[in-house]
Amino acid sequence: MQYYYAFCDTNSWVISWATSDSPEPVTPPDGLTTYPLSNKPGRPPYKGARLAILSGNPVWLDTRTVAAARAVKRVELVNAWNAACSQGVTLGAKVAPTDATAWTRYLALARMAEDADWIDVPIMMVDGTFEIVTKAKAGLLWTALKGLERTLLTKLRDKITLVQAATTVAEVDSITWE
Repeated sequence: MQYYYAFCDTNSWVISWATSDSPEPVTPPDGLTTYPLSNKPGRPPYKGARLAILSGNPVWLDTRTVAAARAVKRVELVNAWNAACSQGVTLGAKVAPTDATAWTRYLALARMAEDADWIDVPIMMVDGTFEIVTKAKAGLLWTALKGLERTLLTKLRDKITLVQAATTVAEVDSITWE
């Protein structure tokens, strides 16, 4: 059987911890106190969490500042926005890709649609099939793509505004992309 021990400073912050095959208390380093634990402390819920002993139990405490939580949340939201930008747009009954390469292609198609000598072109859809894009479909595709971008940028702006308005770490953490 494994026994777990936390070594704490005078404020009950866990400085380190150890395991032993014996139930005998482990001698702590100088200036620290040993607390027996009922089980191995789990992983911290986030980078920078601090383990403390409260009423004899190990507890992960949130020591982040609101500013630090906001910075992490902004990165999370931008990553979610980037992923959402690649969800595709519907063209007829199929979904056209919306990655960065597709944006360039669709911009070229939109400009080509302005020419009098338009030639229908095939584009690969998300499912791997091809769709013939007519002049009219090129305009619809470009409009759908702009609509997707507008919707997602508005959502990102609104989420970042919520993050900036949050006054506690818990409020920041409660904000999600969905």
